[in-house]
Amino acid sequence: MFLTVFFFSFVSFSKDYAMNLIFITVTVVICCATLTKAFNTTNSTNSSLQTNSTNNNTTPLTTLYIGAFFDLTDKNGYGALPMALQAIEEINNNPSVLPGYQLELAVKSTQGSFGIGQKAFNEFLNAGPTKIMLLGPGEDSLAKSIAAYSGIPDINLLQFSYGTSDLELENRRDLYPNFFRTKTSPTSLDVPRIKFIKEYGWDEVGIIYGDSERYFQLSNQLASSLKGSNIKVLAEVRLQANDPTRAIRTMKDRGIHVILGMFSLDSTARKMFCEAHRARMYGPHYVWILTNSKNNNWWIPKKGESIACSDLEMKCQIQNHFSFYHTNVVSLQKTFYSYANKNKSQIINDYRARVDNHNDTSNRSNQYLNVYDALWSIGFVLHNSRPEIKTQGKALENLTYGDANATDVFGSGH
Repeated sequence: MFLTVFFFSFVSFSKDYAMNLIFITVTVVICCATLTKAFNTTNSTNSSLQTNSTNNNTTPLTTLYIGAFFDLTDKNGYGALPMALQAIEEINNNPSVLPGYQLELAVKSTQGSFGIGQKAFNEFLNAGPTKIMLLGPGEDSLAKSIAAYSGIPDINLLQFSYGTSDLELENRRDLYPNFFRTKTSPTSLDVPRIKFIKEYGWDEVGIIYGDSERYFQLSNQLASSLKGSNIKVLAEVRLQANDPTRAIRTMKDRGIHVILGMFSLDSTARKMFCEAHRARMYGPHYVWILTNSKNNNWWIPKKGESIACSDLEMKCQIQNHFSFYHTNVVSLQKTFYSYANKNKSQIINDYRARVDNHNDTSNRSNQYLNVYDALWSIGFVLHNSRPEIKTQGKALENLTYGDANATDVFGSGH
């Protein structure tokens, strides 16, 4: 389920260089409430929240356990864990969500390792208590492996990932039937890209994509969408570190003037843009449409890089580029989370107070809001499924692995 809103804003700026350069960025703001099927893994740290203070209920609460995977060696993992605890606390303290129950996280660190992540998953399954759902992981390869296993009949666990972007996880429901994610799909940028291209009447483009399976998938998906919108894709070229000039030669030889870039903005990209400058592929007759290119001087050669272009030449090269990227900033005050009784600004401030007391920003995760949404999604799925589960003569706390009927109820969004 997607709720997507697109906002376009054109931002221009100039600086005092030998030439007066204008850099234009297309900012795409996407607010998403997304559920798209996906999961992560090892050393365990269990966190539990045992009270439900707002319920004022002396009846003992029944605990439901969520197996959570975080890479606790990386800030996107250990920096997101405080937000997970914040979400669990809010759910447990909300009397209208899962009355009579409390959620508890069983946390294991994947340590950024596929093997350790798999070991953590096996430990979740083979050691009690039963995990009713899974949170994470953030790594694509591990998420795919766990999603494949959690989808087999003997396990049948729903998995909510907060950090993956692999397209196969959302396109292959036959392989990953119980996988969902709250991170915005990278393909969601294809719609505004195409609208932008059509707005200017461009009908022929080329695509340069990064040297990885992920970028290959994204390029194929974009090319298919472009062709479906009657825009010709004259070339799709892989940007390779051992020959970054090949992509430029191909675009030049085929007379392509509107170029879509889907690659990391790293040394290889800078070498390619230097070659583009040497081939005079800049100025008003060339349009570069990039991804995640923000105005942070990424195009300036780094110390020690062997790039045959000056800073000024690189700035000149990217003067006509556009960029599409996601941002969480919409309206912090107006975006209200009714179930938490907070606006986004309050949620973010609470997180920052937990993770660093508003001081050391280096420990903040880029994925914390996705973690928050994932846990609230789990809370609502469990809450809304209780009546249907009860008609089957069962209770949430008594569900076992491999219960296909319960998984069907969860997956249907009851």
